[in-house]
Amino acid sequence: MEEDAEKIKQALIAKGLDLTGMKVAIHKHLGTYISGGVVPDSAQAGGGYVFAAKDGGGKISIVADGNGTI
Repeated sequence: MEEDAEKIKQALIAKGLDLTGMKVAIHKHLGTYISGGVVPDSAQAGGGYVFAAKDGGGKISIVADGNGTI
């Protein structure tokens, strides 16, 4: 799952987000679908959510991201 967390982080950076000092935490990994959050390296509070899809070749696509509640 760490490899997928890094792929998600890189996909978010490619969208133009500055994730300096942030990490991706995967909360649920269903193989094809992944949900998690982006949180600061140094704290447990704050951050945002991310939903991603993974194709058969291992490519990660961001489905939704943001902060707050959905």
